[in-house]
Amino acid sequence: MTASPQYLADAPYRTVPHRDCAPLQIIHDHGHPGLTGDFLVATSHPLALRYNDRSPLESHHAASAFELLAARPDLDITEGMSREQRAAFRKQVCAHAGPA
Repeated sequence: MTASPQYLADAPYRTVPHRDCAPLQIIHDHGHPGLTGDFLVATSHPLALRYNDRSPLESHHAASAFELLAARPDLDITEGMSREQRAAFRKQVCAHAGPA
């Protein structure tokens, strides 16, 4: 079963079955530099500075994934969602990208 856009937008993150989490799993590590968040903070890496040392990797994953979706409509996993559904989906992703 593939998750419908409505299901992705409306379901609380923790209740989405694993098989339906592909978009969230892809976003989770998008643009990963191969370093830990602690290392980024300790070395004042540009990502740590950009995100004020608060979950720099998670913030970067979400931001870079949404930048890619904006730049490449052919990859837009939110296509077919209403404006409200897209906003809810983005809110879910950003909420889970913040500080642990």
